Amino acid sequence: MLTIINHTFLASLTFTIVGALLFVVQGGLFNGIAYSFKRFFARVTKNGTYTYELDGDLEFVQAPSYTFTYPLLLAGLIGCIMTTILSLVFYL
Repeated sequence: MLTIINHTFLASLTFTIVGALLFVVQGGLFNGIAYSFKRFFARVTKNGTYTYELDGDLEFVQAPSYTFTYPLLLAGLIGCIMTTILSLVFYL
């Protein structure tokens, strides 16, 4: 029984971490960083300089949107909580 609880907890923890990572990316945390790199490389490289001179403006990077972020995060959290409770009930 302990092996099943441990493996279920690790799978749930993986789902929670992936869901949290998607939540952070979807929230737009890295948009500013991506825009800064785009601006930097537009001014440093020769092709980027020509493009920037012709176009004049860089478009802001939009955050991707995922439909499975919240279900993945919720399933992972519920699994972690349930396996923690089961391990406490059975083995304490």
